[in-house]
Amino acid sequence: MGKTPRPVNEAKEGAARQAIRETSDRLADDVAAFFEDALQSEREVWTTCGKCNRKTLVSVPDWAARQRAVEAMLDQGYGRPKPEGEGGGSTFVVERYIVQPGDDLDTATPSQTTVHPASKAGPDQQPAPPAG
Repeated sequence: MGKTPRPVNEAKEGAARQAIRETSDRLADDVAAFFEDALQSEREVWTTCGKCNRKTLVSVPDWAARQRAVEAMLDQGYGRPKPEGEGGGSTFVVERYIVQPGDDLDTATPSQTTVHPASKAGPDQQPAPPAG
């Protein structure tokens, strides 16, 4: 059972967004320092010395945390990427090759090519016609 969406009060949402903008303007230096720290984040892991078999705690870059920080900075600074095209979605092409034993893979041609919209298609929507 899914949750039913609650109605959005646009006036409250607008006021909340305005308050967030004002707060972020006031704290811009703190936010910049936070992201600088996040881009330098490290984590500690245990490693074993190859010579003496002694376990030691070492710091290594936390690449996952750094990646999340960059994503958050870009999403907040520039907004999330919009889907391409008028219909709100990019497309992907599926090519199906049927290769028999002894056939040359370098000269094989697709036996079927289908272009699919990447957006959510309902059951009554037909896939795009084959390209080519």
